[in-house]
Amino acid sequence: MATLRFVVLCIALFAGVANAHGYYRPTGLPEGAQLGDSCTPRGQPRRCGEATLLGRTETELGETDGIEGPNVCRVSKMYMQQTRSYTYQEFCYRSRFGGRRCFTDCYATNQCNGTMVNFTKNSTDCCDGFAQGEPMEPEAGAAGESFGFFRRYKNRNSLRTEGCPVMLRENVMDCLNELALNEFLTETDLLPDIVERFESGTDPITVFGLSNEAFAGLDDITRALLFSEISRETTISAHIGEGSVPENRLFNGQLIQTLASNVSLHIGKTGNRTVKVFYVNGVRISQPNACQARNGVVHIVDDVLPFSSATINDVLTQQSSRFSTFQQLAEEADIAELLDVPQKSRTVFAPTNDAFDPDFVDCLLEDGNERYLSTFVLIHISYPAEFTTTLSERKYVPTFTYWSLKVTSTDEGVSITNDNILIDDTDIPARNGVIHAIPNIIQPFTDRQLEQFCPGITATMEPTTPPIIVEPEVTPDPDGIPPGGVVVPPESVGV
Repeated sequence: MATLRFVVLCIALFAGVANAHGYYRPTGLPEGAQLGDSCTPRGQPRRCGEATLLGRTETELGETDGIEGPNVCRVSKMYMQQTRSYTYQEFCYRSRFGGRRCFTDCYATNQCNGTMVNFTKNSTDCCDGFAQGEPMEPEAGAAGESFGFFRRYKNRNSLRTEGCPVMLRENVMDCLNELALNEFLTETDLLPDIVERFESGTDPITVFGLSNEAFAGLDDITRALLFSEISRETTISAHIGEGSVPENRLFNGQLIQTLASNVSLHIGKTGNRTVKVFYVNGVRISQPNACQARNGVVHIVDDVLPFSSATINDVLTQQSSRFSTFQQLAEEADIAELLDVPQKSRTVFAPTNDAFDPDFVDCLLEDGNERYLSTFVLIHISYPAEFTTTLSERKYVPTFTYWSLKVTSTDEGVSITNDNILIDDTDIPARNGVIHAIPNIIQPFTDRQLEQFCPGITATMEPTTPPIIVEPEVTPDPDGIPPGGVVVPPESVGV
């Protein structure tokens, strides 16, 4: 037995020495092949890059296919896509007995210059020129394209029973004329590029068309400001979203990019599963899906949408006479950038400068108090964008800390926290959310915590009730941005 072990050890040592001196040669290459030669992998080659749509065919379905509703088609889309190139490559590793062990195999390179492959995707959808009637589950997406088994089943079942009874108009311009949005059309007729977009059949859009009543509610000065020769294009463009977003694709917290430069619209939702009310930048959509066309959809709103191309951080800077202290704290906590991301949806309850005790501000900015500073700033930030029309319907709103803020709506207005801090100035729009000005700070710390990191500060501050703790876990950020630093946990759940 000892002799056998000795022989094995000698063989291993020899292999290691041979490896070290380059005697070991890679194996696995077919006869005549060399490293770097192209090859075909075992199994399906991986595709890369975007697929090119080669063609699309529709076959109308009927009762024999289990479809009861009208205008439902089986859609077959053929794509062409390139595959990754594959070559014979050498891979080496360190053997535990010493030396290197190498092998070769057919592996994908980082280049997309392999062969072209064709493939077909089949789905069930509305026939060309038709759309569904009643909306489905908001987050479910388009028919036949949703994710998750139950949503997919709901969509398929909805198509089978309801079908696609809505005939699409040729273009959005036909919709606007049919809806007789005369005042809105009068303004858009002065913008040739917008008219061309309405009539184009290539780039889909979502129009939040202003009703005639919306224009009737404007005084002469406001109308002159919004629809002057200088501002008309920006105002109209801010009411037109990129892509077609019918009612069944609207959901709470959704961002819609508009044709106006750096302007986004925020969708809010109230109601329940059976009765849903949608808002855009706080304005109710009075007639969702008022008309659907081949190149988009028209929703009717009865008021001009408030909008801004500035981020929340920019707005705080522009109104520094009111919010400079809060913005300073956000910058010192490295949280200002969280308010500067344009593709997010935020609500900021911004205390005005008069709400702050100077001693408390100095304490938060002291070295060693970074966690407390982050917690203080983050408890004033919620998500998604909640204008007062939707905020007033909430009971609690989450923050980026352990706490959710209690919301109370009365005849006086909307208040937050157990101390009923009444929002002074509501619905200050921003590209990435909305700001509500409040006259008091939201205090997340108990007197004992304050005495611990700010000795003597409680004597100079009004007592406050800590916010509601809904769950003893940090509220996650649905947009994937981590809270700016570690937050201070509450002393006990239910404080």
